[in-house]
Amino acid sequence: KQQNKDKFVVHLLDSPGHMDFSSEVSSALQISDGALLVVDAVEGLCARTHQVLREAFVHEMVPILIINKIDRLCTELALSPTEAYTRLKRLLESINAASAAMLTLADVDSTTSTTNDNSNNDNSNTKQQSSYSIRRHEDWTFDASKGNVLFGSALLGWGFSVPWLARHLYRSKIITDLKPVQLRQCLFGDYKYKND
Repeated sequence: KQQNKDKFVVHLLDSPGHMDFSSEVSSALQISDGALLVVDAVEGLCARTHQVLREAFVHEMVPILIINKIDRLCTELALSPTEAYTRLKRLLESINAASAAMLTLADVDSTTSTTNDNSNNDNSNTKQQSSYSIRRHEDWTFDASKGNVLFGSALLGWGFSVPWLARHLYRSKIITDLKPVQLRQCLFGDYKYKND
């Protein structure tokens, strides 16, 4: 069987998060179609990560979040699965809080400038802005079950998203009671799988 598959060319631009390379991050975002934001699972959210998020927002590019060095949670910190999950959940919450703060500030600035520009601000324009703001907040919310968060270890050469893991567990008949759509809602959450 010959399958017609699209071929893609990917140019990867690596811009280190160090402050010395801030102009390179900005330049890379200007010429890119997408962005991956890599955050260390042990180090967590660094000050520079906030700046990179703002740069991506300015260039209207919603990044895919990659939480890297997951292996270090077990090998270096010797965390139990529950402790590792709790740490990852807190990291995701802190990244979402940083994104929400950035978006809220942008919404306030946008509302202030719109109010100053249009003294006859009609109700439909306000509803459109509100709808756009809600959509933008949803786009910038990192949620493992949505698939915009990847977990991995560059050192060991593996990575996965929760939707991929749900499909894999179902296809390999490891978990058959839940369909992948249902399973992905439970894989990164306060649930425990009990096989009777």
